[in-house]
Amino acid sequence: MTNIFFERHWRHGFGAVLITAALSTSAYAIPVLHTTDFIANGSRTNLVDFETLPASGIGGSAPPNFTQDGVNVDQINGDGNDIWSACSSSCWFSNTSLTWYPNGGDNGWTEITRVGGIDFADVGLDLGSVVFGFNVVTYELLNNGGSVLSGEFTRAGGADSYIGFSGGGFDLIRLRGSSLPTTGVFGDGTTNALALDNIELANGDQAVPEPTTLALLGLGFVGCGLARRKKA
Repeated sequence: MTNIFFERHWRHGFGAVLITAALSTSAYAIPVLHTTDFIANGSRTNLVDFETLPASGIGGSAPPNFTQDGVNVDQINGDGNDIWSACSSSCWFSNTSLTWYPNGGDNGWTEITRVGGIDFADVGLDLGSVVFGFNVVTYELLNNGGSVLSGEFTRAGGADSYIGFSGGGFDLIRLRGSSLPTTGVFGDGTTNALALDNIELANGDQAVPEPTTLALLGLGFVGCGLARRKKA
């Protein structure tokens, strides 16, 4: 009786349900926040250094969207053409090249995605100095529109800093810099003045599936094989 039940349910799609469940199981752990550079030199890929961004004066003239090396950078809810790419000594102590900074601040935030909607694996970037006192960094990671990690941290005053995320499982990064702790809700009108540069990815497109997911996939395919043998 047991064998008949097993065979009948495999024939009626139970095996397909098992495979679907395996495929839908998360292949990622919760992403991890880093505030120091964690990407090994030999694994760095996809550098966004903004060096092809139009050089803008103090009035701000660069467009609020940019794509380089497979990565999109967009200023959301900012002012039109407000990116002061030539902000150097006012935004940085260690960086004199072109960067990304909403001139004079705005009430929006920066979003970073990959061309084609590909998930991130490991990603990190430099943050400008906080000579204006905007030293509270708020972040949120989303995957298919759902939030998977969010929070904020206070970086040292008057120093260039870093933010990065490892573990994969997200396809959009939101960032802003504020002078005070915020509600953590992007779109709440908080004043933002965050300079960023040198976005780096590591080791390809996506993180490796977790062992549990691979095991489930293997079980599903083994079950399909058994069902086909019984049917034959």
